[in-house]
Amino acid sequence: MSSDNGVPAAIEADLRRRRVITASSLAGFVAVTILICSQMATVEIVTVYSLASLLHLPATVLTVLSVLVAVPSLWLFFQVARLAFEAETAPENN
Repeated sequence: MSSDNGVPAAIEADLRRRRVITASSLAGFVAVTILICSQMATVEIVTVYSLASLLHLPATVLTVLSVLVAVPSLWLFFQVARLAFEAETAPENN
């Protein structure tokens, strides 16, 4: 079975699924990732600092709290980067 332009449907579907990786799509991916992750990091740092200041937490508890917030944050940063890469290199967006 082929489409109107004579290209087989399987090949045409494969061409649509290919990622468009150019300098501009990679620059967009980096820019979006930095923008969103920096805003998330700012909110997380301010939240930990505010909580530590409000409760007068000692340094060891502050370190533990920071690590407890940092581990899920790194996972979120990775997810943001993955979604940004998928969005910026999707053939439908280029």
